[in-house]
Amino acid sequence: MLKKQILKLKHGKRLIGAGLLGLMLMGSITAFAGNTKDRYYSATVGASGYSTPVRSKLDYTSSYILHEGDRAVYAGGYSGGVNYSANGSSYYVAVGTSSYLPNYVRENGKSSCCLRLTPAPAGSCYLHGWWSPDSI
Repeated sequence: MLKKQILKLKHGKRLIGAGLLGLMLMGSITAFAGNTKDRYYSATVGASGYSTPVRSKLDYTSSYILHEGDRAVYAGGYSGGVNYSANGSSYYVAVGTSSYLPNYVRENGKSSCCLRLTPAPAGSCYLHGWWSPDSI
């Protein structure tokens, strides 16, 4: 009798373990639903800077940038000409570094965005790198 109770207990633990594994897998699938494919940007710009092409924003995560080029930039997340950067301005991104750019694009009902890149210090330069509207 004791042996049957032990077997039932082991079977119950397996079911609980399988259920928890299923929930974890479902959670990881939804975590990767955003537009996280990095796209290359490249432009020779003046002091006023450059805007990347508009892309779909699918979730509430930060945008991502890996910046390269001649000089650092101030980067802001824009939709419809409005800056939705969480800090109310833009983020400093040094050459050769990556950064997550918190923004409130989706929170404001928008479904697309671009990055506005302004050279720091202002002046003519060549900007290039990779970016995505959503992040992991």
